Amino acid sequence: MLGALLVAAVAGVLTHVPAGLGVLEAVFVALLGGTVPPATLVAALLLYRAFYYLAPLLLAAVVYLVLEARAPEDPSAALPPRG
Repeated sequence: MLGALLVAAVAGVLTHVPAGLGVLEAVFVALLGGTVPPATLVAALLLYRAFYYLAPLLLAAVVYLVLEARAPEDPSAALPPRG
């Protein structure tokens, strides 16, 4: 599995495809398709993509919304007084 991931990473860099979209999946199916059913492999790769890309995005969105909710209404209120 690690070998397939490393080959997929190198192939993604060499093809210049943004985020290796499709390259990762193709390499995994080509290298592991004989041992794992391709449908199961593609489902696992889609789940990997969801966790790897969407989970950090959702976490950052929640943190951003919390920080925005806690921010003062008047931006100048957060500045120290002059003088």
